[in-house]
Amino acid sequence: MTDIFIQRLAAQLSFAAEQVRRLDTNAAYWPDSGHATIRLRDKVATEAAMLLLLARRAEAACPELAPFNDALAAPLLREIRSDRLRGLILRQPHVAATLGAGSVFLSAAGHGDPAFDRLIEDSLNAGFGQCVERVPYRQLDQLWTRNLLAAAPQPLDAVLAGSILHSRAHPFYMTEADAYAVTHAILYATDFGRAPPPASLDRTRLSEMVHEGIAWSMVSEDFDLLIEYLMCAACLGETGGPAACLGWHVVDRIWKQLGFLPGPTFDPQEFRARSGPAADAYACEQMYHTNFVAGMYCAMRLGLPAPEAAVPPCHEAGGHETLERLLGLGLAIAGACIRPDSPWFQALESAPLEDEDLAAILWDALAIAATRHIDRPVMDRLARDAALSTGRTPHELRWLIDRLDGAFSSPVAMAHAA
Repeated sequence: MTDIFIQRLAAQLSFAAEQVRRLDTNAAYWPDSGHATIRLRDKVATEAAMLLLLARRAEAACPELAPFNDALAAPLLREIRSDRLRGLILRQPHVAATLGAGSVFLSAAGHGDPAFDRLIEDSLNAGFGQCVERVPYRQLDQLWTRNLLAAAPQPLDAVLAGSILHSRAHPFYMTEADAYAVTHAILYATDFGRAPPPASLDRTRLSEMVHEGIAWSMVSEDFDLLIEYLMCAACLGETGGPAACLGWHVVDRIWKQLGFLPGPTFDPQEFRARSGPAADAYACEQMYHTNFVAGMYCAMRLGLPAPEAAVPPCHEAGGHETLERLLGLGLAIAGACIRPDSPWFQALESAPLEDEDLAAILWDALAIAATRHIDRPVMDRLARDAALSTGRTPHELRWLIDRLDGAFSSPVAMAHAA
């Protein structure tokens, strides 16, 4: 398994290096080229620098990654430590928290520039980091970035107090933006798995959020989010759990088939309508993040303790019938994009899990799909099979069905409804 992660990470580092080298060409086709203060090319470079940081951490255990890391670092140093970015931070010090992040990642990866680092730190110490209103996970982002080079890292608890991680958030009610808030908060709060979650967080609650997120993003075919949830599972030491194993199995399978991972907004028709550099620029715009985070996940798997070896699955009598029944329900969900040719659908047959574990994950995924598409008949049928699930989704489903039927949870709520 280690060899697979090394190969995949090396490929993604090469991909990232090529995209950074092509930024001048690609940016000419992006709508924000030359206009916005923070442009797409800055985001691509910053994400690539974060990938490099995590890959450098993995390099300690896998020295064969060094030449791939060096090949990415060279164009990044020119792009991120440019006269343009230096001038912007001098004139508009409030952008140091965003445009300066890539330089911090480079320094933390062993490519220090004391003068550039001092420019960023002076801007933030002067109070300009707080000039922009940020939601809690973006505050965590800024604090984690500053802690990378800090002699005395600051605690995260004050920011975490207002985090979505303390909430009742569930995919029934969440937006994709909420999901990114969950994943990013876990990543920053654990330093991408190098530290345990702060004591102020409920570890069981975090695990539930990650398992629910894997089920949701897998069936919705959002590989961007799915990989981020897998990264969170790695942060919690749960890469050997059923949900994480199935999620990685789906990702690995499509990665082998395509040689890359499609972004959630990539439109094949739009891509085919372009040619040459314009097509390349569109592909980078739509898919760079998904493939960068895939590389980050591989780096984390190489840099963190390996999970216990999986036990070969044991398929019990009746297990396949249960799975087939659940899949039939999934195909019946009105409005849901659930098809027999879906990557996750096709991956179930070869998944290295027992039927009982597969059924539990599939039940959660279908309950989420049915609820998000307001398919009440399927919701009711799944509620009758709630014993298949091992998480908290059955509780949320029962609560929501009761609510829809007029059984409000408190006298106060009922009074307001009346």
